[in-house]
Amino acid sequence: ALGVVTDDREAVDVGASLLPAVLVGMYTNLLVSVVTCGVFSGMGRPVLATVLSFGFELPVSLGALALYILRFHGNLIGVYWLQAGTGGVEAVVVLIIMAASNWKTCADETRKRQKLV
Repeated sequence: ALGVVTDDREAVDVGASLLPAVLVGMYTNLLVSVVTCGVFSGMGRPVLATVLSFGFELPVSLGALALYILRFHGNLIGVYWLQAGTGGVEAVVVLIIMAASNWKTCADETRKRQKLV
């Protein structure tokens, strides 16, 4: 598939070695985004979504990346696997919060806000 973009065999090999890490990272970050921006906002908890985005996800992903590059002088494939790993940690945290949420209370508050009760 990468042969469509370039005929440089070395570039194709590097790209092919990055694809699994990129794919895992995209899926974990997509899951985090859906839960924080979609589920929590839909539950009427936009403050929680904002706090998780700026107070947890951003520092974890950028902090780990900065540490990996500046302290350990990591390579490109390591950067992508690190992003996948931090996305996995973030996904576990938001899924735990989502599972522990009181859905009935959130639904009742939403009905009150919309004056359906």
